[in-house]
Amino acid sequence: MESSTSWSEKGAAFCNVLSVVGPSVCIVHCLAMPVLLAVLPAFGLSNSIFGVSDQTIALIILPLCALAIIPGYFKHGKKRVLAAMSLGFSLVVFGSFFAENICGPMAEIPINVMGSVFLIAASVMNHRLRSCFGHDH
Repeated sequence: MESSTSWSEKGAAFCNVLSVVGPSVCIVHCLAMPVLLAVLPAFGLSNSIFGVSDQTIALIILPLCALAIIPGYFKHGKKRVLAAMSLGFSLVVFGSFFAENICGPMAEIPINVMGSVFLIAASVMNHRLRSCFGHDH
């Protein structure tokens, strides 16, 4: 029985790492892409070498975050983690799929970055609460 708990905790730790790395990649992508797209033609490179869209990144990071945060919530029960995750999810989905058409082309980046920051915050809170679960402090 101990080995299954050990594997479960290792899986949770791995998911927690991915739930921070995924939104971090999203932030880097959002901030770097406008610069790269402006500079690439100067070096004779095509913009098509960066084929990963914001929608694709969102569809990858959202399940990763959910896999880490939701089981953690069932362990610690803190609603602020779910609130941060829900706000982050909402912002990333809105930013990736709807912001450009509704708010204009300049809105997508700050909305996605804010959403990713909320997802990272939720993941960090979740990790800390899971680590401290059952401890008296």
